[in-house]
Amino acid sequence: FVVGELLKTLDELGVADKSLPLFPKTQPYFLGARRETGMVKFKHNVPPCNHRHNRKNICSTDCYAKETEMRPHLVTAIALLALTVHFSAHAAPQNHSAHHSAYGGQQHRAIKSLSHEDVEELRRGGGWGLAKAAELNGMPGPAHVLELKDKIALTPDQTTTIKAIFQDMQRRAVAKGEQLIALEMQLDHGFKTRHITDQRLRALLTMIAQAREDLRYIHLSMHLKTPKILTDTQISQYNILRGYK
Repeated sequence: FVVGELLKTLDELGVADKSLPLFPKTQPYFLGARRETGMVKFKHNVPPCNHRHNRKNICSTDCYAKETEMRPHLVTAIALLALTVHFSAHAAPQNHSAHHSAYGGQQHRAIKSLSHEDVEELRRGGGWGLAKAAELNGMPGPAHVLELKDKIALTPDQTTTIKAIFQDMQRRAVAKGEQLIALEMQLDHGFKTRHITDQRLRALLTMIAQAREDLRYIHLSMHLKTPKILTDTQISQYNILRGYK
């Protein structure tokens, strides 16, 4: 489209006419032509057009007016040309990048299905987002309750009990997290070496699913125990502080 408009503009301007050069050797409207009795006298020896000139290098005002009128159109044509070059230069990379996968870069992971952050979270017994069903429905878990113990005014007895729940949860979650990491590593290695069979794939997926289920149960079950130790006021305050109310 841009190329078509450029050619159309140049054709309308009559740039093909040699009497109207696109870039004359001298340009009176830039170099300071002066008018004398209805004529234009140019300062330089070389006339800016191919029209007939007398020995004083005088050209008619019609030539001057015609060339002056062309200036804004020539600017438009040059701008269109610049746009054509710009879009042509960027078209190929854009089309190429359109096929890039959202997974680009993840091929460098040690375990393709787990990010570095995932592995760290699992190894420290973190929640890994597995307890959202409870947390976002207003049932607190031990980890964040202990973080907010002063703001929700936990009693010493409550703190001791919830710490015990948290330690039990963390111990079990770390062990199960390590198991999940090991299974995902085996799955990754099988595809990397091309030595995985359909039977082995089925077995690994079953074990991975079971490890994930166990890990999720560990975290969610603690959200069943923790609220029983808190008062309704403490639970309400917890949810406000966590941004759920």
